[in-house]
Amino acid sequence: MTANTSTNVKIDAMPAASTEEKYTPKTGSDILIKSLIDQGVDTVFGYPGGAVLN
Repeated sequence: MTANTSTNVKIDAMPAASTEEKYTPKTGSDILIKSLIDQGVDTVFGYPGGAVLN
């Protein structure tokens, strides 16, 4: 691309490098696991199966 300024100086503008990234949808569980890992959690306790209602 070439642009002329008001002083008739040619400026060659390089097109911006492609920064397009492919978007991969994440599930809630993906986000939860990543945040636990980021916080250094290495052990999780849980009750397998249904919900626990007290």
